[in-house]
Amino acid sequence: MRTFAPIPSVIFGLVALGASSVIFGSWYTIDQGERGVVLRYGAIVGTAEPGLGLKLPLIDSIVRISVQSKAAVYENMEAYSRDQQPATIKLSVNYRIPIDRVATVYELYGSEDGLLSRLVERKVFEETKTVFGRFNAVTAIQERARLNQEVAAAIQKSVSGPVIIDSVQIENIDFSDAYEASIEQRMLAEVEVQKLRQNAEREKVQAEITVTQANALADARRAEAQAQADAVRLQAQADAEAIRLKGEAEATAIKGARRRAQGQSRPRFSDPGGAMGRTASQHHVAEWCATDDRPEGSVDGGWRIRLHAVRRPSTTVLIPAALVGSSVSHPITFQREKGA
Repeated sequence: MRTFAPIPSVIFGLVALGASSVIFGSWYTIDQGERGVVLRYGAIVGTAEPGLGLKLPLIDSIVRISVQSKAAVYENMEAYSRDQQPATIKLSVNYRIPIDRVATVYELYGSEDGLLSRLVERKVFEETKTVFGRFNAVTAIQERARLNQEVAAAIQKSVSGPVIIDSVQIENIDFSDAYEASIEQRMLAEVEVQKLRQNAEREKVQAEITVTQANALADARRAEAQAQADAVRLQAQADAEAIRLKGEAEATAIKGARRRAQGQSRPRFSDPGGAMGRTASQHHVAEWCATDDRPEGSVDGGWRIRLHAVRRPSTTVLIPAALVGSSVSHPITFQREKGA
């Protein structure tokens, strides 16, 4: 006799399993940094916000897409510079998907990876090579900031779609070993040239200092010579002035001595006829002058004396030579000069 398992218990288990699957498959959660694309039979019917959500089991599905800022790093990107130098570039791109463009990302690219591979990477490689080709190898190294800025601007402008390029950073540029060796040699040569230039400038400054010192020494010597010449000239002038003064003093002394000698030898005479009434020396001022000529009516070896009368006209008196040096009164005759 056969025995069969109770059918109701088997059916109950299947129903319970299906019910639990339906109940637990209807709930889903979306993270804060994500947005969900709700698909119904594969068609987009909406987007899901962060949190707990409910969907139709076996009918609806959720595709999660990140809206956080991320960095895509591209290594070993090969490019050529303007002077045909090969380089390997490492570049990073910071990007994010706008919240309101999540459904478009899924519709056009299927996922975030599809967006990167089909849109972002192509533009990154294309624009980086184009911009890098406008720079020489030396310029790319020396003006790294400008190169990075132009690459970022070109990528941001060219990437048009449901993604935002926040920034682009060139992390490394690696040239060939041969070129890097030549660059090193060139830099060493430039350093040597700069060193020689600095030495030349130092020598030039030293020469200018030497010239300045020489000019200053020459000026000092010139000033000293001028001072000595002025001193000699002033001393000579002083000596000449002293000689002149001394000569004038001696001449004055000689004249005074001569006048005193002449005054001591001046003869005194009187007017016996009473024409003058006193001695001539008391009434007249005499100018004595020895003379060898013989005025009319004079005696040999006589003296001509011009008497300046105070009250009378001038009179010329002829005194015999024998009376010169005599102090005795001697009767003489006064004679006027013609026209006196």
